[in-house]
Amino acid sequence: MPKKRNGKKLTDREEAFCNEYLVDLNITKAAIRAKYSEKTAYSIGSEVLKRPEIQARIAELRDKCMKETRETPARLLKDFREIAELTKEKKDYTASISALEKIGKHLGFFEKDNNQNIEIKFEITNYGDQEN
Repeated sequence: MPKKRNGKKLTDREEAFCNEYLVDLNITKAAIRAKYSEKTAYSIGSEVLKRPEIQARIAELRDKCMKETRETPARLLKDFREIAELTKEKKDYTASISALEKIGKHLGFFEKDNNQNIEIKFEITNYGDQEN
């Protein structure tokens, strides 16, 4: 049965898209799992995601999930940061990078036109003796 959001009813497929999008925040995968065509999943998913009633439903589902799990974005970010540090110490760089990517994705660092400017400073240091 379609749910009504912002005066518009969501179809069963739109409702499925909202639920599936929250699984991994991946437009294409969410559209495919919601039974949209694989060939056009990204473009259809992008269009669906732009609709105010879809955004409202996703926000509602996210809020419900946060209340049920008592999880917050800040707590998740802290946990991912700890995972990144622990796995880095164990030289499991794949896991460390994965945790850092999740933090970056949440903060919007990897969006195409995100107007964020970050200054990255690093120093290359030569460790050990070098023969000239």
